[in-house]
Amino acid sequence: MSFRVGVNDIATSCEFIFALSQTDGWIFTDTPATVEQPDFRAIEGLPAGNTNQRFAGRAPLLVDNVWTNAGLFNSVDAPTDAFAVYRDPDTDLPVTKTWSNRYPTDVEDGTPDSMPRANVVASWGDFLFLGDIEYRLDPEEDFSPSNRGRFPHGIWRSVASTSDRWSPDDVFFVSQRLEENAVLGMFPIDRGLVVVTQSTVALLRGTPDDFSFEELRAGISPASRNEVCYWPYAGLVVWMDRFGRLWATNGEVVSRLDEGITVERTGPGALVAVDQYLFVSGRVDVRVFNSFGEEGAWTTLITPTGWSKAIFCRATVLAVGADQETGGTFTLDDEVFGLLDENTLFGTVDAIQVFPLFDEERGTFNGRPIRPVIRSRPLPGASDRTVFWHRFGVRAAGTGRVRSAASYGTADLSERGYRERPNGRLSDRKDWTFPAHGPSVEAVFEFEFEGDVSPEHMTLAAHRGRSER
Repeated sequence: MSFRVGVNDIATSCEFIFALSQTDGWIFTDTPATVEQPDFRAIEGLPAGNTNQRFAGRAPLLVDNVWTNAGLFNSVDAPTDAFAVYRDPDTDLPVTKTWSNRYPTDVEDGTPDSMPRANVVASWGDFLFLGDIEYRLDPEEDFSPSNRGRFPHGIWRSVASTSDRWSPDDVFFVSQRLEENAVLGMFPIDRGLVVVTQSTVALLRGTPDDFSFEELRAGISPASRNEVCYWPYAGLVVWMDRFGRLWATNGEVVSRLDEGITVERTGPGALVAVDQYLFVSGRVDVRVFNSFGEEGAWTTLITPTGWSKAIFCRATVLAVGADQETGGTFTLDDEVFGLLDENTLFGTVDAIQVFPLFDEERGTFNGRPIRPVIRSRPLPGASDRTVFWHRFGVRAAGTGRVRSAASYGTADLSERGYRERPNGRLSDRKDWTFPAHGPSVEAVFEFEFEGDVSPEHMTLAAHRGRSER
């Protein structure tokens, strides 16, 4: 079955990849192991009006006394039933569970087999948490269709060891600083639960059944839920604010990650964390931060466009291009230009972009080796005094080459620099050092690579005065 669609949403439960098409609703495919053509199919058993629901997140689901991993589809303003999709262990096909009861009223034991309306879900300990919820307007009356309203800063906690049993008294609220204060993400860490809203970043310090509220920072929140994620490798919650600045917190301190670079943001973008890599897009391009423990380095990923959404599972990143047309004019599943085309990493410009992170095609674009460039910022001497720039070098890993190295005695790169062309293989040696241009007030240093290359650091040798010994 083939679908010619636009994509309103993309998600993964790591059992399946889900796409919300503009013409066919929610469709699915198995999570790919390689960049080969998948088969997108309809999901059997979805409730009517399922296109109104959005992917709220992954949630544990008890099926026949066995806990299984499921994708929860819910929305705070959709009039239709919530549903979850999980894999049937006998058939390997997706199975749907539906909730029509949206108004829990049992205070003592929690209303069973119910699912309040919400936009965000997270698991913390033995509890399921819903954020950006619908709740009762009059706290003295029962929750019902006539006594309900949206509470964007509200969080609902399930009955312990359940995922669809809720007490109407187990609701609390965070941050009412601004009119736009919806919960965008909830992330369990060692210190508690980091809650990111449109107005604040806060920590519920403690355990799921005994915690205190601490505001970490206000006024630097992301605009959408796609612009915040948890980075397991670093143990950080990371987000991009409305100005394209990158922030991170471990639940104690908040720090910047984008020192020295600029992420151009023209609208809601995307963040996704994969092992030591953090992918960031403000819709214009895609920047990647490679962490080396306490330090790291930024680079630019070669992509047809920037991203508006991105997901990750099993060493594959899938992203929706930010220039996607809205008329359903591109193809998700096609022999030549499909979502996961075996002839290219990307498919068409408007298709979902796919990047296998551990694959023999690393360092290539449409089968040809890429030629990335790394360049230092302009380095001034001491005040206006001339510095003698001796040597410069780079250390990098990978199977690619160091094509050239250039040393400029000015920040104006239109000027001719001092260039070496070793075209050397990194498999032969990782460290490469070259003579610099000599005396100048400021300098810029540049390396051009080819293929799969992971730069680790640059080194410079310089001193004041003349080149005498």
